[in-house]
Amino acid sequence: MTSTNERFERLPELPMDFIEQAGKLDWSPHVPIITLRTPRVTATPPVKGPRATMPTPALNRASHETRTYHAWVIYPHVVCTPIPDLEVLAEVASPPPPPHPRHPGDLAAVARLRQFYKLTRFHGKPLETPWGCEVRHGPWYATILYTQSCDDETPDRWSLASSVLDMQVDWHGTAADMPDVPNLTVIWDPNGPAETGRACCPGHTLCATTGSCLPNRITCQPQVPY
Repeated sequence: MTSTNERFERLPELPMDFIEQAGKLDWSPHVPIITLRTPRVTATPPVKGPRATMPTPALNRASHETRTYHAWVIYPHVVCTPIPDLEVLAEVASPPPPPHPRHPGDLAAVARLRQFYKLTRFHGKPLETPWGCEVRHGPWYATILYTQSCDDETPDRWSLASSVLDMQVDWHGTAADMPDVPNLTVIWDPNGPAETGRACCPGHTLCATTGSCLPNRITCQPQVPY
């Protein structure tokens, strides 16, 4: 056995207890690799008190505000392949511990962090040949979309999405109500949206001549030329 193979054999096993806290190690739907697949996380506010028996509130806004934010997320991205690059793995010492999810530190340092492991069991069964796994923590680009509710009795909606991680987190309320997701850190400025806009609420249609949202029963009058 060569020294390269020996060093590969000494790599630690992929720490499944840490990796699968918020997802499942599974086949990628796009390429022939094993990766971490994170389910969609949706948090809904509990219904308490008088609101639990109230009928659906009537709309009280013709239009509602939307905001889009840029964000960085720190989260483990796993890529396991059946034929790892042994020359690369041979240069890697024992991987350092993953960054603490509540203290991301220097983003440049996080970007440089590459951890290498071996995977000898998958779906509870041993693999004929150990796979090599690389884990990176980002920072990954994401967007957060805010949608104002069309009535005062329904909380506003938020949604975080990252195409790199194939991740989506939805919640209601305020920016501070974002649910905790294990191993996930989100870095963004709730006071600094990159883009703002308005959209018509259900039952209303945008009138191009005035730029306002009118009830569907009202016809938008054409602009009268001077």
